[in-house]
Amino acid sequence: MEEQKILEKTIQNLMEDPDIKIFLSRDLLETTKNKLSELLKNLPDFNNYLIEKKLTDFGSYIFETGVPVKIFSKITNILENILPFSQNMTKNYMSRGYLIQMIRIHKEAIFPVYLQMENMKEIKMLEHFRRHLLYLLQVITAIEEEMYYQFEPFDEKKCPLHNWLTSDEATKIFDKEIKRIKNIHNSIHRLSTLLLERMKNFQYYSAVKIYDEIFKNSLHLLFYSRSYTENLLTEKKEKLQKIVRKLRSLSEQDTVTRIHNDIRLFKVLKIHMRSKKEFYIAIFDIDDFRYINQVYGFKIGNILLKEVAKTLESFKSKYKILNFKTGSNSFVSIIFEKNVENIIKDIKKSTENIELDVKIDTHSVKFYPKLTAAYLKVDNFFSSPDEVLEILDIVLYRGKRENKGSIVSYDKKKDSKIEVAKCLDKQIFLGYAIKENKIKPFFQPIFNIKTGEILGFEALFRIERDGEIYPAGDFINIAYKTGLIAEVDKLITKYILSNMDILNRYTIFLNISPQTLKEKWFVESARYLDNCVFEITEQMAFENINKLKMLNIETSNSMALDDFGSGYSSIKTVVELASHNVISFLKIDGAIIRDIDKNRESFFIVESIVKIAKTLSLKTVAEFIENKRILEIIRNLQIDYAQGFYLGKPSPITEINNFKILKTKE
Repeated sequence: MEEQKILEKTIQNLMEDPDIKIFLSRDLLETTKNKLSELLKNLPDFNNYLIEKKLTDFGSYIFETGVPVKIFSKITNILENILPFSQNMTKNYMSRGYLIQMIRIHKEAIFPVYLQMENMKEIKMLEHFRRHLLYLLQVITAIEEEMYYQFEPFDEKKCPLHNWLTSDEATKIFDKEIKRIKNIHNSIHRLSTLLLERMKNFQYYSAVKIYDEIFKNSLHLLFYSRSYTENLLTEKKEKLQKIVRKLRSLSEQDTVTRIHNDIRLFKVLKIHMRSKKEFYIAIFDIDDFRYINQVYGFKIGNILLKEVAKTLESFKSKYKILNFKTGSNSFVSIIFEKNVENIIKDIKKSTENIELDVKIDTHSVKFYPKLTAAYLKVDNFFSSPDEVLEILDIVLYRGKRENKGSIVSYDKKKDSKIEVAKCLDKQIFLGYAIKENKIKPFFQPIFNIKTGEILGFEALFRIERDGEIYPAGDFINIAYKTGLIAEVDKLITKYILSNMDILNRYTIFLNISPQTLKEKWFVESARYLDNCVFEITEQMAFENINKLKMLNIETSNSMALDDFGSGYSSIKTVVELASHNVISFLKIDGAIIRDIDKNRESFFIVESIVKIAKTLSLKTVAEFIENKRILEIIRNLQIDYAQGFYLGKPSPITEINNFKILKTKE
């Protein structure tokens, strides 16, 4: 009966305090009542040790309700005046339970966040803060494990952070705030010593208040460190984003004609297809363009491309039309007019009236380009930009085969047969090549530009057919569409594993498809591919970022972001992958490198990529090094590694030891 009266009086007094009432909701009040009832039950049968334990447990419970130190003090004062225990026992042992629980939560949930210091490798200052925090962690661990008798605290002057805070560097960073930061740091060390003394003397009530002050001061100290680093990183990210915005803008522009390219075409097509409004798309292909380049030279070929682009753009004032440069000798126009065939005839006629004067030796030759044009209506029949462009390509293929120089429109019956026949032929042959082991791995050397030494090789594949070797480009699209790319990847991976005695002295760059990433065999095999760098595309990285992080943890392989600068360029994804050490290399898109000696925009793109890479501590690899001039340019841009036909062609494994060290000075 006496227990019930004590319980009711305790609850009544707690609820009369407006501050306590805010924190003890109806549900918590009921639980608190039950906990108090448990505490008071069979009280006469307990010795002091058991009472201390019960009070300690009740103090732990109060912390778990989310009650702050100030309110906890009020609760202990009320309970001390009502509960029938000896003087200070209630307040002291409830405080012990509250303190231990508070320390455990901070140790498990809060300290690790600060101890990780993700950007420590970039900002050395954080290491000083981290070492100070480790000392504080040792203090609270000593309290949690009741080892405070053995633990010897040290004053602030022996802490590595103190030495750094007195440096010119710290004063420069924190300016007027440095004095306050020093005082906070000194206070933490002095309070830590005081805390340990209170624990040794069983003064738990005052220990709670001291620890609360230590923790608040520590958060202030860490706020200064992290706010500085976050500002620094925000600046860095803004700088990177500015570069990438420029990079993206340039990557959507054709480097020769300066009109939009196929990357921009895909995006624009996607937007207009979503509107569900019908429009037309046409492709203009310059006939015999390869012959023009061979006979008259690439310079004349580029002049022709510029003139065709200029002519196409001139029609924008006359018709609702958008123009794009695609492929090596093709232009695509999106037309928002009904009289599409007349518009195409008009464009074709004007383009074929372009007159070029070409000097060959002492003679001057005039020639006029010829075009084959194909078009189709884009309506709800098509499900994606990929499908539209693929069908448009098939219509053009039929036009060039049947009557080069003509204008052809989409014929569902004819073009479907061609599409099926082309795809089926490639699919059947690719399946046969996989089954009959006709997939042949080739290896292209990657050189360290500074030292001239071979870093390693990129593993590529070729297909053997009737004694001929065919490049992967002829089959890669169908391999992805049919899912056979995973089988190709598997064969190449097996080949590398079975020839590790030859390859283990090199770094092997291995292309990985999204399909392969999902395969169980790949994760298992990756553990034995210590010398491999997995090449992934930007889009694959964006869509599989968590899987890539997990793969990195499981295998510890480095990864390279392939074709960087080709238009996707999600800086957020790149920064995230780099900060988690998932990627170590940026492989610069070969299409940009190939044009770097002729085009200022290409040069700027590559220069920007190098800046991004250096900011993120990533190594750069330039592909498509096709001549001495390109090699000199990328060397001056301080790109780390290079590969391309000028340096070494893809070769079978039997020839990889024949490559010589690259000359560091040409």
